[in-house]
This record gives sequence, C-alpha cells and structure tokens, in this order.
Amino acid sequence: MKFCGPLLSKCCLVVSVWGIIQMGIMGALFYIHSLTFIEDMPLHHHAEHGVQGLFDAADKIYTGVAQNCWIATAMYLITLIISVWQAFLNDAEAKAPPTPKHARYSAPPSPVLPGTMGHTQLPPGTTEIIAETSFTETNNRD
Repeated sequence: MKFCGPLLSKCCLVVSVWGIIQMGIMGALFYIHSLTFIEDMPLHHHAEHGVQGLFDAADKIYTGVAQNCWIATAMYLITLIISVWQAFLNDAEAKAPPTPKHARYSAPPSPVLPGTMGHTQLPPGTTEIIAETSFTETNNRD
C-alpha cells in the first residue's frame, strides 16, 4: 500500500536517520549525566532543598530526559522503517513497465451473432480480430 510519493519518502528517510543519530547521542549524554546540559535543566526550583536535594533532582531529571530521547529515537526508527518501505515501493513502481493505453479501457461486450441466442460462436482466430476492432473504435471516440 503506497501512500507516500518518491520525494516525500526519501525526505522522511533522511530526517529519520538524522533524528535517530541526534536523539540517540543526546539520550546517551543525558544517561551519563553530561554537564553540558546542566544549564538547560530546571534545577533552580530544587536549590532550596540543599545540595543533596539538588543532586537527587538532577539525577531524576537526567534519567527522565534520557528516556524521552530514547522514546523519540524509537519513533524515528519506526518512521525510518516506513520511509524505507515506501521508497522501495516507489522504486519498484518506477521500474515496472508502463501499462499500455488500451489496458486502461474496459473490454467491450462480446458481439452477439444472429441466431446464436446470446452465445458467441465464432471460428477460431476471429475473436481477436473483433476485439481489436472494438478497442480501436472505443479509443477513437475520445
């Protein structure tokens, strides 16, 4: 089931790869309590609880943000899988041979010969000629 075009699927693929890399690295840095992110932490509310309360709050916040980053990484991974799937479907469709113009039209009803009571009884090889003639007449009306 194709629901993305070729450009959208490839764009989502690139964004997903970038999101996996960035969120994975950020999740690992938050997990090891990197001091680079300390300025972005809302720790000023916990300063009145003393140093130990500040460390406990920082540990809890670092762990929560690391988990959120890994959840985002998993979501980007799901988006990557869907994007790769759609890209393969689009590439397969692009490589498929084109559909002939006459195949888009429905087949005309079989001709009824007089005296056959609705059943077509034609000599072998005649049906192809009649069908080709009917398709040509149908296509020329457009």
